[in-house]
Amino acid sequence: MGRSKDTLDKIVEILESKKGRDISIIDLRNISLLADYFVICSGSSTTHIKALADEVEEKMLEKGVACHHK
Repeated sequence: MGRSKDTLDKIVEILESKKGRDISIIDLRNISLLADYFVICSGSSTTHIKALADEVEEKMLEKGVACHHK
């Protein structure tokens, strides 16, 4: 299993553990050079969505994967 698939699986796991809703994955491997996957997730409130994003960023950073979004 490739690193990007492992990363994707971990992100989905994190979102599910924090009650993320309607998790969708778009495979970009044959479309984009910038990303392999695009993950879309909804939450129950603005606060919940922020908590989801913060948790993914924190847990991925612990694994040595930095988010490049700022």
